[in-house]
Amino acid sequence: MDIETRIELLEDDIRRQKDDLIRQEKKLLFHKRLWMGASCLLAGAIALGAVRPVPKEIVAERFMVKDASGNPRSTWAVSKTGEVTFGMMDGGKPRLAIGIRKKDVGMFISDSEGKIRLFAGMMKARSKKESVPMVGLFDKNGIPQVNMNAINRTGTHSLQVLDSAGNQRASFGLSKSQSPSLMMEDAEGRIRSMYGLTKEGEPRLYFFDEKNQAEWAAPPGAK
Repeated sequence: MDIETRIELLEDDIRRQKDDLIRQEKKLLFHKRLWMGASCLLAGAIALGAVRPVPKEIVAERFMVKDASGNPRSTWAVSKTGEVTFGMMDGGKPRLAIGIRKKDVGMFISDSEGKIRLFAGMMKARSKKESVPMVGLFDKNGIPQVNMNAINRTGTHSLQVLDSAGNQRASFGLSKSQSPSLMMEDAEGRIRSMYGLTKEGEPRLYFFDEKNQAEWAAPPGAK
């Protein structure tokens, strides 16, 4: 290979290296501009966040929270009638519900089948102007089994136990005179036995027939 050919090959290599260098410079310039642009955006976002803080109040009529699969898990809303409700769900079944309606407020807890098992709240009795505290326990069919209230419809405090059909079978409470009593009822709701104290503190025990007439009392002749 003569000298001229070698010189031509060397010149070709120099030109290729020069072209490669130009391409590398262009890539570096592009990445530099990209980095500067991202930096400006980040700085702008930081500055915007400093100038415009996170809002302290969000206004809406309904909120819904969904899981990663898009299933509703919680809601918080105001109904058309003005009821405020908050609920949580699991497996498509309601598990917790809290609501406010006029003077009533209550919380319902349900099992995995969506059946209500516990209630606690403030409910307005028909004979009262104000709401009173109440607690209820339910079986797996949603039938009430135990009720407890501070003031029931007759104006007394009581704890009631119900059977599987929802009939009250036993109750313990205080009468209007603040005397304690324990009553047993049959499946028809008739009082068959009662033990309690008079307002003077004297013990009384009664057994009743199906017509609610006292068959036996202790002490004898007690009223």
